[in-house]
Amino acid sequence: MELIRNEKDIPLCEHLFKLSLPPYMHPILLDYVERAGLCDLFRHCIKVQPRSFTTEVACPFRWNVRRRPFTGVNSDMYWISPANLETHNNLLSFLAVGGLSSVFSALAAKSDRDASQFKLFQATFLLVSRYTEMQFHVDFDDGVVGKVWSVIIPIVLVNGSNSELIIRSKDTSQTLVEVKYLIGEAVIFAPDVVHSTAVVEYADGYRVCLSLNVGFIHVGNVHHILSDITQQFPPQSSEYLLSWPPHWTTATPSRVINIP
Repeated sequence: MELIRNEKDIPLCEHLFKLSLPPYMHPILLDYVERAGLCDLFRHCIKVQPRSFTTEVACPFRWNVRRRPFTGVNSDMYWISPANLETHNNLLSFLAVGGLSSVFSALAAKSDRDASQFKLFQATFLLVSRYTEMQFHVDFDDGVVGKVWSVIIPIVLVNGSNSELIIRSKDTSQTLVEVKYLIGEAVIFAPDVVHSTAVVEYADGYRVCLSLNVGFIHVGNVHHILSDITQQFPPQSSEYLLSWPPHWTTATPSRVINIP
């Protein structure tokens, strides 16, 4: 896990990193989205552009599909995330086989010293083919820097696309810097990194990335985290997040992912 730098070898941000993923992570995720029926769901969203909905109750694995209502933005971005614990854990099991423990280990090395256990508390497939205006934001409160991370894993990229992520510096210059996604490489950032999806309009195809929110959750920060949870699952309950067993700890073997 290393800092992302510009052409002059200067870090773009203090907490903006890239991480080479295990070589089997990408093919496992491609297999997962096909087996789970997500590829059909992706195509449906881009072609039909439905309003937000949750997939059928008849299937044990359910997905919450949310069209992003960016005011004044011509966009077809969707957030597709597990709607229940069974779906979340099913996705987690594939990520574990793909080498997710290496991501946890890398995050632990860059986190605060007391961050000894981590929970993957939110997972979202980010789908887009058209995005016409940048919307800068942070994912979580600055108070959880060193405890909470956003991990972006590219799954499907469009050939010849311009850079997919834009970072804005926090100084008075508010300089904009482009970040290019690469298959096999995660982009990782802390809550103090101001960012936006880049403007894109793909003539053919769409982009899919998996966004993971990972954190060391405790009584002192759980309310900061809850205030920025955007998906249907997990429920916005401090008791739920605190009682959820950690998925990885510094005390366990490096390859072990705990799936309750």
